[in-house]
Amino acid sequence: MLVAKLVALRRLELFEEDMPRPGPGEVLLRVDAVGICRSDVHNFAAGHIGGVRVPFPFVLGHETAGIVVAHGDGVNEPPTGARVAVEPGINCGRCEWCLRGDPNLCADLRFHGSPPVEGTLRQYIVHPARLCIPLDAALGIDDGVMLEPLAIGVHAVRLAHLAPGMSVAVIGTGPVGLMMLAVAAASGATRIIAADLLPHRLALATRYGATETIEAGRQDAAAEVARLTDGRGVDVAFEATTSPAAPGQAAHVVAPGGTVVVAGITEAQEVAIDAHVARRKGLTFRWVRRSKLAVEPAMALAASGRVPLGGLVTHRFRLGSAQEAFELVEAYGDGVFKAVVEPNR
Repeated sequence: MLVAKLVALRRLELFEEDMPRPGPGEVLLRVDAVGICRSDVHNFAAGHIGGVRVPFPFVLGHETAGIVVAHGDGVNEPPTGARVAVEPGINCGRCEWCLRGDPNLCADLRFHGSPPVEGTLRQYIVHPARLCIPLDAALGIDDGVMLEPLAIGVHAVRLAHLAPGMSVAVIGTGPVGLMMLAVAAASGATRIIAADLLPHRLALATRYGATETIEAGRQDAAAEVARLTDGRGVDVAFEATTSPAAPGQAAHVVAPGGTVVVAGITEAQEVAIDAHVARRKGLTFRWVRRSKLAVEPAMALAASGRVPLGGLVTHRFRLGSAQEAFELVEAYGDGVFKAVVEPNR
């Protein structure tokens, strides 16, 4: 089978590898689509996220949907031919954090495309059957790819303890930010202010429930939120950018007693937050660590139409064109929102 590997910074190449065989508790999946996440682009362009460095050659990719083609010992579900979304975080199920219901904080978590665990930019993978979630009949393979960022959105809104009638700001409306915005709208937020550098993303934000938008390249987002809210600020700010300054900006737009939920991943080791602003306002900060038991609730939102996912995949590439796909996403080119690689096309 064919595998796309990162062999140097900004350079992907195709390799031939043997077909994997599912072990006990595993299934063999034909990979039909892999979404390119901004975290993949960090590894592609910088070779690391924080202190975790990519060993070359290395396989990226974790937003995955495909078809079950074979079972390992002790497994018969999902059945052969089932279309599934893949939960990319493989937790141990035994540590303190797994046993208390926080598998995303597992002490031995293995995550696709996060060293040392290779990712899914390949034609076939093996994966624990328990982490392959059959797609609702109303959803397609593209939707299966988008369930991973949508699950992060569900987890982020849960962390915020968002209640109906609250006001929200979303700083950064790429795939993860947009999904947080959409879940906030579905959860009853009545005012949602979206800020982004890219007008086409703000147009999507309006479609998904934003009541006001701020083009951050032309307007000061904090000042504009203050103006729109008569100086009060919002109850919850969700941050989903690559800028180390953005969490601090989120602190400025939140009202006293509010919550800042940080989901953005930066190349920097530190982010800038004004401690005096946070202290005087009595703010709560919550950091998003992937998602927590949220794929099935995300699927319910998508299948019901409350968070429609159609049209969010804007660009498709064959496995041999993965290099082009990553370059497009890195440059925010051609109005890209979500690009997917289709390894078996």
